[in-house]
Amino acid sequence: MSNNSLLIISFLLLIKCINLQACFLSSKTTVSVVRNVSSDLIPMKVHCYSGDDDIGTHMLLKLHDGFKWTFCMNGIVATNFYCHIWWGKKSKSFNAFHEVFLNYALHVWVTKDDGIYLSHHNPYTDARKKFDWD
Repeated sequence: MSNNSLLIISFLLLIKCINLQACFLSSKTTVSVVRNVSSDLIPMKVHCYSGDDDIGTHMLLKLHDGFKWTFCMNGIVATNFYCHIWWGKKSKSFNAFHEVFLNYALHVWVTKDDGIYLSHHNPYTDARKKFDWD
């Protein structure tokens, strides 16, 4: 292996190890989950995670409650984030972000009475239904 190859591999490993806040060779991506159901009587629990990061469990208790996280795409191995949402007797697990060559910078997952919707804009008035509740 040449010295240049070792230098490039070392540099990429260094970036991965120190987990820089600035994105290197990729843009930042933001994913959010927002509660938009008709009743505040039943709490909503959301847990999101990837192979490397656990975003944690969040309780969304009233209309428009939500949370978000921002990350840099891996670039070497595809970045994937998954979410599981529980709302009373309803629940849904889904892939909240899957890295592809051209991605939107914003993914807003909106929970509604009849399912889970996705928008790439804020405000999320253009959200389109992606999943029914299980």
